[in-house]
Amino acid sequence: MQEGKLTRLWTRASASLPVGWQLAGVMTRDVAWKWSDAIEPSGEDEWVALAVETKRSAFAVGSGTYPEQALTDLVDKLRGVRGDPNG
Repeated sequence: MQEGKLTRLWTRASASLPVGWQLAGVMTRDVAWKWSDAIEPSGEDEWVALAVETKRSAFAVGSGTYPEQALTDLVDKLRGVRGDPNG
């Protein structure tokens, strides 16, 4: 991994959050499934990036083989939650 890449991806994911959401972290799927029944545990070493909405307890999950992939996938998912910023 390039030095600082994970930090840049975290910053990008933070900037992609809808209002009222926060990043919960990047963790293995076996840890993430404890956050929600909708996240299935896995026998594989898969990483999950999790963002949660503070009022309605909604969430968005990005996943990948590496933490960087999970954050990149989360950014894509958050775009769908947030909608078009230009209306």
